[in-house]
Amino acid sequence: MADKKIKILLISTVVNKSIAKAIEDVKEYANVKLIFAHEMNKYNLQELIDWADIVLIDVRGDALAITELDYKDKDVIALVGGSSLFSIAKLGSFKMSRVKGVNMSYGGNPESVKKWINRMQKIIETAGKILPFGVFKDARNYIRIVRYWANGGYENYKNMFLFICKIKGVNVKVKIKDPIEYPEIGLYHPDYGYNYKPQIDPNKPTVGIIFYGGMHLESCEPTLKEIMNKLDANIIPVYSDGIVNLKAMRKYFKGKDLDAIISLLWFRLNGGPLGGNPEPTIELLKEIKAKLFCPAMMIMQEIEDWERSERGLNILQTITTVEMPEMDGGVEPIPICGVEGCDVVPIMDRVDKFVDRVNRWINLRKKANADKKIAIIIYNYPPGEENLGSAAYIDTFASVERILERLK
Repeated sequence: MADKKIKILLISTVVNKSIAKAIEDVKEYANVKLIFAHEMNKYNLQELIDWADIVLIDVRGDALAITELDYKDKDVIALVGGSSLFSIAKLGSFKMSRVKGVNMSYGGNPESVKKWINRMQKIIETAGKILPFGVFKDARNYIRIVRYWANGGYENYKNMFLFICKIKGVNVKVKIKDPIEYPEIGLYHPDYGYNYKPQIDPNKPTVGIIFYGGMHLESCEPTLKEIMNKLDANIIPVYSDGIVNLKAMRKYFKGKDLDAIISLLWFRLNGGPLGGNPEPTIELLKEIKAKLFCPAMMIMQEIEDWERSERGLNILQTITTVEMPEMDGGVEPIPICGVEGCDVVPIMDRVDKFVDRVNRWINLRKKANADKKIAIIIYNYPPGEENLGSAAYIDTFASVERILERLK
């Protein structure tokens, strides 16, 4: 047995079984309490923070409720998060708030954010190697913890917990491995891994699927596999870090004569949660000439909650998986997976529905225009002939006439 145990509080947006398994396998050295971000309101967070020796936080969106708690100068690792979390993030003598540029604005270019983050990590790690003491050592350790989390997977989670135990003075008797890191974009197949090379059958339609790698890969994988198994098509499965999505699409989708693109990502394509100029997305989709399908990935909502709710998708899910993807032209926001226990699992009948819709769109794409049938629905409210086709600042019937002329 270890001489002492470290008490770790982990507040996680990421939901998967590997985290739970890693927690179980390090219990000789650490007592880890795991709270999923979508369940935070069920707990007294202040009591848990008072209990913990170190707090790890991965909370997306508005983290104000988290930052206003009293951490009593405890170590807090912002695994993922914006400037609000960075204001409380620290490890030993290192404080993230003192890092130059951490609160700066990047305008519409999310890739510049990514480059800045990578550059700052390298500077901090290099300084920690050259001067392995004091604030430099603490800064390097902080970045190492973040690297474990960002890349995800059981081995990274387990070694992250062990590494935290070690730097907190626990006598860890097993070897602690460095983070296993993956490229920010690439090809990945649930059965064949990272070495997959798509084989294209010219007699089948071709569909590109973009999904999360790193920390969210395990959450996407079961649903990705179901879609791939049910689609009778050539599949080009591409993962991204969720930020440089357009870079991934340019590299793997451009020039591949795609019939459809399926995005299993949240937010808009350019920059993801960091946001960005929508014009590059529009230009790229026009070049690829394939329809964009964006099913709702409920990676932060329980299936049971979704089923019993009159609303269905909660507000966060609606904004990130329906409204924002629709701004890029995404269609078919059918909920196809959700949280069940410590896992994200596919909702089988919804996956079937989604795949059927994609197949129908692909068939429609291949049908001759002369064989297509179109229905035009116009507004009639309040009911009555005088309100037929009424609209604000638009001549409905003249607009319909123009549409019909363009369709000739």
